[in-house]
Amino acid sequence: MSSFICSSRHFNSIEAAALRVLRESRYNTFDLKAVGLYKYDVTPKDTINVLTGLISSLRDINVLCASLQSRKHFEGKLDFIIEAGLIEVRHGKQMVNLSDLGLLNALNCLDYQIELEHLTEIRTLTVEELRAIEFLKLFRNSLALFICGNLPEDKTNKWSI
Repeated sequence: MSSFICSSRHFNSIEAAALRVLRESRYNTFDLKAVGLYKYDVTPKDTINVLTGLISSLRDINVLCASLQSRKHFEGKLDFIIEAGLIEVRHGKQMVNLSDLGLLNALNCLDYQIELEHLTEIRTLTVEELRAIEFLKLFRNSLALFICGNLPEDKTNKWSI
């Protein structure tokens, strides 16, 4: 599979939309307790700090994995390519407002771009990286359930048939 580095705009949009969703009173954050985002365990300021750290780790992971996947094309320049990619994803300011479904699609795209085997074949993941990947998986699943649970037809369907 061929991966690419998501833009800073992509990451900034995810971060802003995720924060919006996490702050919604009807969104149940219990599934995110393992990554420090359960709303009854953290202050709003801590939520911002935790989320920013997780997204920052995902930015770095995406750059590393995509760059390592193409390392044969960058012989002798890989360090430069990685550094340039990190600068690009960390410092851009643009973003777009995402709907809940748009956020889910952006998370799906990011998840698809992160092929961990390219990184794990040269080193083990750090605790922060593992936590960020866990956040990505948990939040995607939790957000999908949240979206489905708010569809009008969900209110009329039986849970057990």
